[in-house]
Amino acid sequence: MVLHEQVLRAKIAILTAGTIERRLAILMRYLDERFGDGTRDKRTLRVDLSRVQIAALVGARSETIIRLLSKWRKAGWLADQAIGFVLDRRRIDQILSQA
Repeated sequence: MVLHEQVLRAKIAILTAGTIERRLAILMRYLDERFGDGTRDKRTLRVDLSRVQIAALVGARSETIIRLLSKWRKAGWLADQAIGFVLDRRRIDQILSQA
């Protein structure tokens, strides 16, 4: 029951976080905390989620998620892997620290 409550609280936090970019950052942070591995700054997230699934989790259109992930890739904040992502945790923290 505790795990279910934690997942529900995380989902509420994601959906009420404000901008779509901020909601996506919170989702990535949550996935990192649950499934992340690697150094403090470069985190490997081995999660098999489609762009459509990510969009559903943050309450956005898949086109918007594709555009944001592309922006993050070009900025060097995110890299795709066969299953999952490599994430620059510092950059995600910067997004979350903005008001």
